[in-house]
Amino acid sequence: MGPESPDHEPPVGLGSSERRRTVVSRALEEVDREVARRRDSGDVPTGYEEALDRGFSDLTPSPGRGSQGLLRSVAVVEESALIDLQVPVASRQPAGSLAKRLIRAAVGWYVRFFVSQISRFALAVARALNLVAEDLESLHRTVSALRPPVPTDAMPKSPEDRWWSADALSALSGAKGPVLHAECGAGGLLRALRGAGIDGYGLDPARADASSPPELDVRTEPLVDHLRLLPPGSLGGAVLEGSVQWLGPTASGELVALLATRIGRSGTLVVASLTPEAWARSGDPVLTDLAPNRPLHPETWSYILTHNGFRDVEINRGGEDLRTVLRSGSSASPGERALSAVVEKIVAGPDEYVVTAVCEGLA
Repeated sequence: MGPESPDHEPPVGLGSSERRRTVVSRALEEVDREVARRRDSGDVPTGYEEALDRGFSDLTPSPGRGSQGLLRSVAVVEESALIDLQVPVASRQPAGSLAKRLIRAAVGWYVRFFVSQISRFALAVARALNLVAEDLESLHRTVSALRPPVPTDAMPKSPEDRWWSADALSALSGAKGPVLHAECGAGGLLRALRGAGIDGYGLDPARADASSPPELDVRTEPLVDHLRLLPPGSLGGAVLEGSVQWLGPTASGELVALLATRIGRSGTLVVASLTPEAWARSGDPVLTDLAPNRPLHPETWSYILTHNGFRDVEINRGGEDLRTVLRSGSSASPGERALSAVVEKIVAGPDEYVVTAVCEGLA
């Protein structure tokens, strides 16, 4: 049996995936045959394919992230630093090659003077970039060693029933767009949002290896990356809990500023958090040590929200309150009551709080 023609159809009995692979394989074989034919016939000029490879290498993004991408980019600069004076002289015309050789010999002595200076400059720039890349790599290693990432299994699991769920539903009622719930956990609040007629969806990177309930829209993207991809004013509201508690003042301010552009006018933002005192007292030791910061006070959230275009800020406190326990068991003696008063001042009331605010929206 002779060779199959390029337009020969694959057997009908093949499945759709196998059929696609067969078609693609035959198309690639046809391209390879055409390239070989063009090489043999001399249609492709000498060095043309090498020039194409260099062009693709220069224009395509460097693989890798961070310092690895920078090091690969510096390597491209180094490869391009030296300028080749040997201009190609191949020609299809009978006397073309000889003419090109004469021109190259005539102007070579003149061009070489400028090329040598440009090459020295390019090599100096490449060496300087190498020093910068090495310093950045060293700095990256130092910073990574100071603060290892928080392991996924140390992240706190959000409870199914939150004491503030009813307040959040009331604040988010009438939302004019989808409501985002960051680190939604098992989706208890999302179900409550759906039950109240609110279009809610969740983000939870910790669920990347777990299947989410089919009736819920739960995605595994990081919060900031997701927000950057959203159009301005596309959210009707948002609920933040989980790792947003230990972002720190700077990162929290940047997140709120981003949310101020993504939540539409009169949309509501809800932030749920432990108090700093409860974080130090009852937090998981691994999470407490590895987290970049501790939770903020509710007054700090109020300040950040007010200075980023939010209004009508309200603070509600709840959760476990150790003061009640201390007062019920501190009736024995004046000394015990005094000690209880000191401890009561330290624990400072309820362990959790919720901050709600209304977005002014885009001007």
